Amino acid sequence: MRKKAKDGTYRGNPDIHKHSKKDLSRANQVKQSKADEFADKTYKKIEHLAEHGASLQQIVDYLDVNGIKTRRGKSWTKAAVSNLIKRYRRRFTLERFL
Repeated sequence: MRKKAKDGTYRGNPDIHKHSKKDLSRANQVKQSKADEFADKTYKKIEHLAEHGASLQQIVDYLDVNGIKTRRGKSWTKAAVSNLIKRYRRRFTLERFL
């Protein structure tokens, strides 16, 4: 990798200039939509814990014991659970006012 940098070879996606901003925007919308769907589905499984004051670690343990993985197939962390809850609640709050 360093040799390419010294040679002045372009690093990164060589085709990035071929994608229009509209295409990238659409791709980001699809990615966000999939993340929202996953958050909705997963939140329903932990809703009773989240609404009754369970700690993030307790929720992580619950997800692990039940074999529920993140969208990318990884184990849960407290940060990932926190982000999922925030995403769900933010969407729920926004949709209620639209």
